[in-house]
Amino acid sequence: MGKIYVFIITIKKNKEKGLKGKLLYLKRQILKIEWGILKYILLKNKNKGNKDIITYDWKMADYQAKFKYNDIFPLSKVKFEGTEYNAPKDIHLYLTTIYGDYTELPPIENQICHNKEGFIFDEKYLKKWS
Repeated sequence: MGKIYVFIITIKKNKEKGLKGKLLYLKRQILKIEWGILKYILLKNKNKGNKDIITYDWKMADYQAKFKYNDIFPLSKVKFEGTEYNAPKDIHLYLTTIYGDYTELPPIENQICHNKEGFIFDEKYLKKWS
């Protein structure tokens, strides 16, 4: 079996020339600044209020777990395949809050792949296009 290569494809925008291109460039720069200011304000005000609550919502728009500060910090060390990693202080509470019974696999019909997208090409395909 040949080697497998993974590619991330990006699309470059065509650059407009002349006055129209300069105006579009200026508009994009202004939008970047506006977005940066908005992002700063949102992040600055995110944790106002109860400082003892920590939320977990990374890539989980439909679910938000909340933890007490003392359940997460100070971080503990976990050894996995010969390497030490930082982990929450109460690992069992953290995992059961997010995943439920994390020690058992769900039934086959409930197992969902969360990978969004990707492209995999083998050597034969690459040789065809090179």
